[in-house]
Amino acid sequence: FITITSNGMLLSEQICRGLIANPYLKAFSFSFDGARKETVESIRRGIDYRRVVDNMRVLGALKGKRRGRFPLLNIRFAAMKRNIEELPDLVKFAREIGFDKVSVNYLNVTGSIEKDESLLYHAQSAASAFREASRIAREKKIWLELPEAPAMRERQAL
Repeated sequence: FITITSNGMLLSEQICRGLIANPYLKAFSFSFDGARKETVESIRRGIDYRRVVDNMRVLGALKGKRRGRFPLLNIRFAAMKRNIEELPDLVKFAREIGFDKVSVNYLNVTGSIEKDESLLYHAQSAASAFREASRIAREKKIWLELPEAPAMRERQAL
C-alpha cells in the first residue's frame, strides 16, 4: 500500500484523478501549515497558496464523488508560534473540502528557525488552540491527531 506526502504544487486534475483511482493509494497528505495565505506562504517558501488550495479542493471533490473510504485525505500541520492560532480554522477548512484528517506535529527547530517559534515556549497558546480545534473536530466529525500538549508553564528560552 502507498502513502504520499506532498506540498501539492505539482498536482493537476488529471494527476488527482489518477490518485483517487489508484487502488493501492491508502493516504495522501498535504504539508500545509496554516489557514491564511500569508501564513502558509511565509512558512512554505515558494508555495502558491491558491494553487495548493485548488488542488486540495479537486482531490476532495473527486474522492467525494467516488464515495470510497480510500485514499485517506490528510493535512499535515507543523505547529509553531506563528500559526497555532489558525489550527481551529484549518480543521474547519479540511472538513469543508472533504478531507478526513488533520495531523499536527510540533515544529522541529533547526538551522535558521528561531527558537521562539517552538511551542515549548508558548504552551498556553498551544493548549488553547488544541482545545478549540478538538471541539471543532468533534462537531464536524473529522479526525484530529494532536501531539501531547506541552507543559502548561512557559519555559525559559535556552
